[in-house]
Amino acid sequence: MPLALGTAHPRLLGRRSHHYAASPNEPAWALRITSTLFPQLPVHAMGAFRVALASGIGLIVLLGLVGVFSVALLAAALLVPLLMLLYLYNVNVYEDEPFLVVGLTLLCGAVGGVIVGVVAGHVALPVQQHGWSQLTTGSVLVRVAVLPLASVVLALIGPLALLRHPRFNDVLDGVVFGAASAVALQSAMLLVVAWPVTGLGLRPEQDSTAWTLRLIELGVFVPLIVAGGVGWAAAALWARWRAPIRDRRALGPLGLPLSGVLVAAVLAVAAAVVQEVFGPLGRLFALAVLAAAGLLLMRRAIHLGLLEEANDADPGAEVECSNCGRPTAVHSFCSACGVALRALPKGPARGGHSSAP
Repeated sequence: MPLALGTAHPRLLGRRSHHYAASPNEPAWALRITSTLFPQLPVHAMGAFRVALASGIGLIVLLGLVGVFSVALLAAALLVPLLMLLYLYNVNVYEDEPFLVVGLTLLCGAVGGVIVGVVAGHVALPVQQHGWSQLTTGSVLVRVAVLPLASVVLALIGPLALLRHPRFNDVLDGVVFGAASAVALQSAMLLVVAWPVTGLGLRPEQDSTAWTLRLIELGVFVPLIVAGGVGWAAAALWARWRAPIRDRRALGPLGLPLSGVLVAAVLAVAAAVVQEVFGPLGRLFALAVLAAAGLLLMRRAIHLGLLEEANDADPGAEVECSNCGRPTAVHSFCSACGVALRALPKGPARGGHSSAP
């Protein structure tokens, strides 16, 4: 879905606007899971995270196909949150306050997921039958409207608590905090809601193919949808209250605080409706499309945030780029590899220099 650039500074619309600022070898508009979910990883770590994500998905598929559903469920619920936790530690995105950031993103998101999961478990839900007519049932309306909207609100609590913190004043921080909180919430909710499955034994008599597809949907696609929506909403909040005045509309009409939260709500509700209305193959395709939309929104917010920060950077002393290892001035982009220096980890660079301005 194309997004208006709003009143972004004219210098943002040059050549670099067509290349993803966190990974200049990729286009700005592209479906790349690792460079979008983990934008501050240097190139040598990006490959490792890509392999870890692919291996995790492969493990879920293998466990599902052999019928070990309880273990496959645990792997599906923990895959993306564990990678997000490892990412936060690897890039030191929280700077010198790990308990504040990890606690208010992953932990608060997980607590919100437990709350939603417990409520969902106590709602009298009918045996699921696919079709639009099912949406008129009161208990189904709770499942496709009330619970998804509550999930968005709860996922934003942790990021909102960090919004006014002086250290976290970048749009990129808002995107990362929002996405991390969302995937933690989705993971905890999945574990709570699906935990009764473990009572069926290690290998219950079920259709292994259908179960495997469902685990991929719930463990990969739905977290990407919610993370994309909440990450976009958090970016809109950061752009409004932490960005310079001239850049507060740089994300366009959909990037204003109210519309950003509405986008997150629409994605969450759409994902819930899809799971009620469509059969297995239609549901898989529709969730994949929604996940792609969420990734593109998150990627656009990260890209614009990095370009805006680079615009305001002043040249400084020479440092070693932690992405390519070559010397460059402390400026907007590395003169050797072209990566936005703000996209690199915030911890000290190799050789004792700072890797970002």
